[in-house]
Amino acid sequence: MAVAGSEREKPLPEVPTFVELGYPDIQLTNWFGLFRPKNSPTAVLNSLTNDVVAALKDPSVVKALEEQGLTPKPIVGTKFAKFIQAELKMYAPIIQAANIKDE
Repeated sequence: MAVAGSEREKPLPEVPTFVELGYPDIQLTNWFGLFRPKNSPTAVLNSLTNDVVAALKDPSVVKALEEQGLTPKPIVGTKFAKFIQAELKMYAPIIQAANIKDE
């Protein structure tokens, strides 16, 4: 048994990652992100970002998420954009083979 993320999961600390078991190419994680329309006002984006990050740091929210097997790790701004670009690059062959287009 192994977890596919880049690090061990909090609810399963005894379960190693695939990387630890010698399979460095198996690194997959589930994640959730909020996206906005392209020309959304900066003030709205900043307010939403601040509120979501604050919620994801609230101990009661963290506890509720962790009880569902989720680990909140807020990523915002250019760091999130770079994360998305890395995900798109990793999944590019699948996206192209399935002819998936953005909207």
